[in-house]
Order: sequence, then C-alpha cells, then structure tokens
Amino acid sequence: MGIRSGYKECVGIIWTALFLLGCQGGGDSASSPSQPASQAKSGSASAAVNKENPCTLLTPAQVEEAVGLKPTIREVVDEVTCSYEFEVPSAEAKQPSPKPGGSGAKSEEDEAEAMAKAFTVGATGGTPKFSWTIHWEDGKTAVMATRMANQMLGSEMKDAFTKLDGIGDEAWLGPLASTAVILKGDVAVELDLRLLPEGKERGTRLLKAIASRL
Repeated sequence: MGIRSGYKECVGIIWTALFLLGCQGGGDSASSPSQPASQAKSGSASAAVNKENPCTLLTPAQVEEAVGLKPTIREVVDEVTCSYEFEVPSAEAKQPSPKPGGSGAKSEEDEAEAMAKAFTVGATGGTPKFSWTIHWEDGKTAVMATRMANQMLGSEMKDAFTKLDGIGDEAWLGPLASTAVILKGDVAVELDLRLLPEGKERGTRLLKAIASRL
C-alpha cells in the first residue's frame, strides 16, 4: 500500500473522530431565535462588537465576503457562540477556482479535506455551515486547550495544527481544516469548520476578518 492510498484510507476514520469529538463550545438551545441573515445586513462593517451578542463579532457582509456564499441564517447559540448557515451552492459554484499564480491542482491535504467535507456536509443535509466561539478572557489557555484536544485522536495527529503567520497574535488551522483558532490580546476565537467546505481558504479569510475586529 502506497503512502498516498494509506493516507486517504485513514481520512474517513480521522474525520469521524473529529466530527464526534466536538472540540468547539456550544450551548443547547439558542438564547435568541434564528434570524435570517438578510435582516441583519443593515449594520456596517464598522459596527461595534457587543460582548452580549457573539454574532456582532463579524457582520453578515464580512462573513459573506470571507466565505463566498450567501448566508441565509445566523443564530446566537449561546452567550459566546454564533452560527451561520448558507445557501447550498450550485454545481458550478462547487468547483473551486484555481489559486492565483498556481496550477490549480489540489494538494493531497486539500483532496483529503474535500473528500471528508463532501461526506459530512452531505450526511447532514448538504447545507454548508460554521460557527465561532469567543473566549473573552484567558484566550491563550483556550488556544492551548484546542490544540491539545486533538492529541485524543492519536499520536499521528499530534502535530496536525498548522500555524498561520501574520494573523492576530497567534493563529492555527486544525487537521483537515476542521477547526481554526486565533488569539489577539487576551481574547481567543475558535471556528468550527467541520461543515464548511474549502475550510483552509475560507477559515483563513475569516480569521483575518476577526483579527481586524478584536
């Protein structure tokens, strides 16, 4: 068995573990009802962040710009967690555009993420979605806890986080772009990207937008 085929056979097991682990925070029921994202677009990108409403961290317009999909619902999950759902992209929109200056060919890691996300998003109804959880205090500990939690998946996943330079004070992308986390000052924000395809590119853009708001 070659390295490439062995890697792909492990993806299903790893992704299942990631999905079930649920490293991200999140309460039970929404403390505020689901809201069509279109109803929240009146706020400008400069609108203040309100600690009592986690969804004010980014505006719907900023989320749409970073993700490249039209948001249909944003929801306050609990006092620190906000979630977004998006329109199901058309067949044309599902085809990723080539990277600037590149050949457009996917790396093995990108292919693994695409395969895993296609399975999980399809299994949950086909609707792309993601959420963020804000740690207003002791953010450095939250970043460390997020990274250490992945060691539960096995020794081969120990160094699965990739550091993203130049974003906030510290930013990391998790295995198969399933999660991402940023630290700026004493605040940390975790992104749950398990149901968001192309999480590497979209997650990086979301982290940069978040860094500009903290």
